[in-house]
Amino acid sequence: MALATILNSMLQKSRRKLIFASMRSNALVAWAFASDRVEYEDGGYQIGNPLTVGRNPNVASYEYYDQLPVAQTNEFITVNYFWSRVAGTVIISDQEEDENKGEAMIFKLLKAKMDVLEESIKEKFSDYLYAAGGGTDPLGLASLIPDDPTTGTLGGVNRATETQWRTSSYNFAGAINSKYLRLHMLKGVNMKVKSLSAPWDTDASGSRIVWQGQWCLWRAYRTHGVLNN
Repeated sequence: MALATILNSMLQKSRRKLIFASMRSNALVAWAFASDRVEYEDGGYQIGNPLTVGRNPNVASYEYYDQLPVAQTNEFITVNYFWSRVAGTVIISDQEEDENKGEAMIFKLLKAKMDVLEESIKEKFSDYLYAAGGGTDPLGLASLIPDDPTTGTLGGVNRATETQWRTSSYNFAGAINSKYLRLHMLKGVNMKVKSLSAPWDTDASGSRIVWQGQWCLWRAYRTHGVLNN
């Protein structure tokens, strides 16, 4: 059996382990799964939801034939998040394959590469999810729940001008409401395994594992905050 085929098969079998590796990499992901804060999306260019920024003015008391208000309402704006796509690639050169011809040696080499990939996924997701993120990186807590919630843009909404999009929590004696912080993942791309064909000028083969998702905040005001000593 070709080494690339073996590698792909090992990645397929290790896929669940790699998923759990990313989950165990930090308490935030583990909390999301344990608290049912994970959403699986069928597709779409962005992840969007309405954000309440106003109230319905058409609520009034009346009697008999009084006229009731029917003014135009503008209660919402849309928060949009872009996906983040993360890939981990395992490459084996033909020279490594030639030097590890024996069956025991091949699996020893592949297992070592898989172990390194798992550790690398753990470390990378830990870095991502507690940092600011942005660009092609997943958003982290530093962006979603910043130390200074009066500046910056998140989900296309400017916190400097939209007060409802500023994280804050005033009841420090109680639990902060966390149901609006959610991990969205694209169906079918939660550690998807792909075979790689090296270009003609490279003597190697490999496989790639791909994840696509994003951390999203759907409500900020009086739901989340940072406690600074």
